[in-house]
Amino acid sequence: MWGGALSADLFEEYYFDAYYMQNLDNWDILDHTNKCPVKSQMQFPFWIVVSLWILFSWFDSIKFESLQGYHTRKVNRDYVLGFILFLLSEAMFFFSIFWAFCHFTLSSSLEFAFIWPPVGIEQIDYFQLPLINTMLLVVSGLFVTVSHNFLKKEDFLNTAVNLVITISLGIAFLCVQWHEYMNISFNINDSVVGSIFYFGTGFHGLHVLLGLIALMYNFLKLYNQELSKERHYSFLFAIWYWHFVDIIWIALYILFYVWGLQW
Repeated sequence: MWGGALSADLFEEYYFDAYYMQNLDNWDILDHTNKCPVKSQMQFPFWIVVSLWILFSWFDSIKFESLQGYHTRKVNRDYVLGFILFLLSEAMFFFSIFWAFCHFTLSSSLEFAFIWPPVGIEQIDYFQLPLINTMLLVVSGLFVTVSHNFLKKEDFLNTAVNLVITISLGIAFLCVQWHEYMNISFNINDSVVGSIFYFGTGFHGLHVLLGLIALMYNFLKLYNQELSKERHYSFLFAIWYWHFVDIIWIALYILFYVWGLQW
């Protein structure tokens, strides 16, 4: 039920978004809100709120079913399969971003005078902030793995300590990424480089934020003694998601910072 409700809500939300964008003269949304073709400009935030309500209600139902013992081995196996398919869909999303970046890097067109990066795009020193962010995420992946190992040993104190360190490193990553955005020499409007760079790193940052929310949620479950050695699928999925975020960042670091913008 909740899955169907969320699908219908997201369809309505994206339909409104696409219809809105197509009827703007340009991308300066703040100066063109009066051109919105939909009757109420509050529809978009309304559907966002509805999406969040459906998600929290869905998670609450899953939590209740788990506590009541309704999650059999088959149900848990289906959850694992569903989450793996979700990660694969996310991987395909980022693959499309990598594909676009590699396409323009390897076949720069006449519009760029066959020069890559285009004129005006200053190279980013990948030994500074990007390398720091890479180290933060890689180390955070190690700490979250250690936290999981302590949970399997029922050492809840060390599980919590390593989980807090992981969350702290994730927050530090977002802070460093924001600092880089504030000091970078180009923006999202500067040719295809700016568009793909900010789109890729920005969506990755959003995934980091979602991963942090998942880890914080599991920290609360750990605090409330709702995680055990045998039953901790929510924590396991959060760990998988965090490792996925690590891998995507490493690919972004190599393609965007080390290779693509250094020619």
